[in-house]
Amino acid sequence: MKKLIAFALISLLIVTSAFAGGASEKAALKIGVPDDATNQARAIKLLETAGLIEVDPAVGYSPEIKDVTKYIYNIEIVPTTANTLFSTLDDFGASTINGTYATSAGLVPSKDAILIETQDEGGNNPFVNIIVARSSEKDNPVYKKIISAYQTELVAEYLLAKYKEAYFPAFKYDSATVQYPDVLDVVDNYVSSSAGKTIVKVGVCGAANEYWNAVQQILDERGENIYNALINDSKKVDITNPEYYNTLADISLKIMEGMVATCKPCAPRKATAAELKDLKLFNPNKLQAEFTKGIARLDAATKQLEKDKQAKWATVVGKLTKFVNMATNTIKDGLHVDDITQK
Repeated sequence: MKKLIAFALISLLIVTSAFAGGASEKAALKIGVPDDATNQARAIKLLETAGLIEVDPAVGYSPEIKDVTKYIYNIEIVPTTANTLFSTLDDFGASTINGTYATSAGLVPSKDAILIETQDEGGNNPFVNIIVARSSEKDNPVYKKIISAYQTELVAEYLLAKYKEAYFPAFKYDSATVQYPDVLDVVDNYVSSSAGKTIVKVGVCGAANEYWNAVQQILDERGENIYNALINDSKKVDITNPEYYNTLADISLKIMEGMVATCKPCAPRKATAAELKDLKLFNPNKLQAEFTKGIARLDAATKQLEKDKQAKWATVVGKLTKFVNMATNTIKDGLHVDDITQK
């Protein structure tokens, strides 16, 4: 799959052309780039591809701002925290934005970007996530079956539908047809079991790893008897194991119980004008209603899990339900929802 860096301001093409030749007297056009080393290097290479700068070829795919050898246009590269580049667009003429941040902000790279970092099979762009194994196990037949299941139409269509152009398959797939019109429902609701299967620990990073459920579904449909146990590299835990969430639920409940025990609600009163002003962006009545809906969904999930004989998951969801119930009551008591007029 590929992670996009996208220009999110279409006017950049027009603005930069105004600086061509003899434009040094004008104020430099500021371009925001991520401030972390890896993504900043990608942004600089993208600006080079756009013809805005020249970069020392000796540094390869890891350039820093100091490695810019020529500014073809009058621009200033401004390092900025990556997840703020969309919200700070008004401060720049343009920004290079990671696809995950761009899509979560409502941008569609294929429509809103003027330039997109691309990876072609066999190309020389190194910014592609890859699946690796120890050299001694490169021919492991179990691993090869996982790779085969990964590089399928189901996984490709799920990546495209789920992540909305933040991720793209880096393997060959049929982009002209849709074989799984309900791919999100199919994959997101798929439940597998590790019972009787060869368990393979797969190291993953970040939170967006749902596509591995599609890989698991293919493995199961093929009768491979292989179970992918995802290990998050930042936590070193099996994030598919209900016991992990069971522990988190216990910790959350203890914290909430401590808050309820120590934070006694003050005497009910009407909210002041200043408090009502502060509540414009935080409506406790609406928040409580959302919590109530959440409890109903959790209850339904618990019943379904019990029906499916997923007792460990049912226990986790039951604890989450209790947590949300306590949070709802705390909000109602502490903020006096019944006494605050909705404005």
